[in-house]
Amino acid sequence: LRSVTSNLPGVVVQINYKRQSGEWHFEYASEGAVRVLGLSAAELVKNRSTFVSHVEKNSLEQLECNLRENAEQLRELLWETRLRSHDGKEVGPWIELRCSPRVSEPDSVVWEGVIMDITPRKTAEEALRKSREEISALAIHLENVKEEERKAIARDVHDDIGSVLAGLKFDIAWLQTNAEADSEVARRAANMSEILDSGRRAAYRIMRDLRPSVLNLGIVAALDWLAKEFSKRHDIQCVFASSADAIEMQDSQ
Repeated sequence: LRSVTSNLPGVVVQINYKRQSGEWHFEYASEGAVRVLGLSAAELVKNRSTFVSHVEKNSLEQLECNLRENAEQLRELLWETRLRSHDGKEVGPWIELRCSPRVSEPDSVVWEGVIMDITPRKTAEEALRKSREEISALAIHLENVKEEERKAIARDVHDDIGSVLAGLKFDIAWLQTNAEADSEVARRAANMSEILDSGRRAAYRIMRDLRPSVLNLGIVAALDWLAKEFSKRHDIQCVFASSADAIEMQDSQ
């Protein structure tokens, strides 16, 4: 048995736990302890403090809480932590303790299981988390860039195209006023006025689709406007209500 357990990738352990006092100690540890924990099996069995000194206080409290609660219901225990040096400055490997209980005496529960080095898994999880954060940050950045482009285009449409169309509107109005009512010039001016109005409506629609100006008034006003637009467009009654007059939000939200 010792030969088999010493060649396993983890540390086979046997923990004796006293229900009344909450005290516990290692009754057995396989030789893999040196490879996984950096401690010999004899050290673990002789004095649990050699192991405890490498565990943060919060993690140790969690382990003892799990031992107490799971011992009452005889449930499997799963606990993980990251080992540290005695002074707490250097960071060691991540380990996972997985074991099952059995009652050996009225007041004693023996936990039997294995301690595994899960550092590669934790490293992969951390790399995945960072990758997701970077992707999320990139997506937010791209959305901000697109939003700024929408603002710039909508502003150009309003300032440049809008001013040109407004100027043409005045000139056409002058032509209509000064042309004879039944002349060809009056008819053409009327046609031009209709085309110009159509162009102004298209420009307004483009500005609205790019970035509604009501967004500058806040999300509450924007949603109220959207509800009214939906009602007009689809002839379906839609009422918007908000518990707040204003909600602070960034453009990326």
